[in-house]
Amino acid sequence: MNDQGQHRISQTYLKQFGFQDINNKWWISTWKIGEEFTSYQSIKKFSKELNIFDLPSKNIKTRRAFEDFSGTLETHYPLIIKEIKLNGQLSQKALAILAQFKINLLCRTVRFRDLIDHLLKSEKRDFFLKEITYYHQDKGKQLIESLKKIRIEYQLNLVIFSVWYYFVNTLTSSNFDYVILKDFDNRGWATTDNPVIIKNNINESTLFSKETEIYFPISKDYCIYIDHRDYNRSNSLRGANNAELAEADDTIHDKIMDLIGRNASKYVINPADLGRYKLSK
Repeated sequence: MNDQGQHRISQTYLKQFGFQDINNKWWISTWKIGEEFTSYQSIKKFSKELNIFDLPSKNIKTRRAFEDFSGTLETHYPLIIKEIKLNGQLSQKALAILAQFKINLLCRTVRFRDLIDHLLKSEKRDFFLKEITYYHQDKGKQLIESLKKIRIEYQLNLVIFSVWYYFVNTLTSSNFDYVILKDFDNRGWATTDNPVIIKNNINESTLFSKETEIYFPISKDYCIYIDHRDYNRSNSLRGANNAELAEADDTIHDKIMDLIGRNASKYVINPADLGRYKLSK
């Protein structure tokens, strides 16, 4: 059947938190929730599963469309980090690429895919399909007709394209502000096997509310915070200039690192080579 190993977390992304050994192989330092020690894991093998994003098609090109699409997005990611280092901010084009990349990562994670699968099988299915096809020219008619031909257990990978498209278009509208945060005192930003943190996004009328906040560790050096500019609240991050680099202080760094850790599904990925390190209780 031409099985293919597909990564839930991009290897290109993981390399921003990893290191190479003397043989130039890439590794990350991880902590599995509940275990006493940290350990090394190969980036090449981490989060790798067979055929998890395949579409229900006999045509190999169609079947691998999402995986090929993800690979194309990954090629642009190192340029985003380079632009931050050189300019201290991101152009509109780079912000759009970053939005596409992080939502692609979101659509590959276990927890988010479980949520989408649940919505597809719930009484909110019609509302859900209507919302994620809001930006489609035909308002979802083609997608809905295609879903009628596919058994419910195989619909997730087809729908996930529209979920990605909806989230990216919403996120890249003029309604959201971005702040890029440099880590505090060279402590670095950690990441996890569930790296995109979305808070307060779902309510009874939308999947993306004005209260939505997003945190995403771009690399061990940079983390981006996103929120809706019309949501009037007190937040210590809102004072920074839109899309420009700001220095995180001790309190902000600790707060975001806590959010990152609590968002993990199974693994926290450390921003430093810890080796086999015993965690304190």
